[in-house]
Amino acid sequence: MLILIMIIVMISLSGLHTITTSDRSKQIFLQLKETYLLHIISLSFRYSEGVLSSVLEIESKGKLLNEGITCFHDISKATTKDHFGMIFTCYIDAPADGLYTFATYSEDGSMLSIGGRIIAENDGSHSVTRVTGRIPLKKGYHPYELLYFEDYEGQTLSINWIIPGNPREENIEPKYLFLNTLKK
Repeated sequence: MLILIMIIVMISLSGLHTITTSDRSKQIFLQLKETYLLHIISLSFRYSEGVLSSVLEIESKGKLLNEGITCFHDISKATTKDHFGMIFTCYIDAPADGLYTFATYSEDGSMLSIGGRIIAENDGSHSVTRVTGRIPLKKGYHPYELLYFEDYEGQTLSINWIIPGNPREENIEPKYLFLNTLKK
């Protein structure tokens, strides 16, 4: 069972607040005494179906069938094995200033953009392929968009990064992906 991990901190001067989870099935009651902003660890996604040959066709040729919130790049939300596309958007929290390396592993196509700049273009119908890209980032939040499409046969999507000061390539943990930013 997929558990949506959330850190919830709300604007409050006092009082009881009700928050309904994305599936609207549970409610969380919080008693807050200080002022904070809502901050949720997760990504939004849009799921479309159609015969696609590029991530750039997801919105133009695909039929939007679902959208919602997930805590990672979850292509298992697809209701068919072939011919679909997904778009994931959020903010990524860069933990330090420096040069970041991002890697996409996908079958079929994927394209990662940060701050509107394409970092790793792994587009087209192909077997599992790794593509990397580098970008300097300041510590803090940056707009993040990942496009993915599945043509036929296998399905694979993994996004990794190398953080400045850490030589190991690792999966991007959900704790770095946010629907919004903490801004005062």
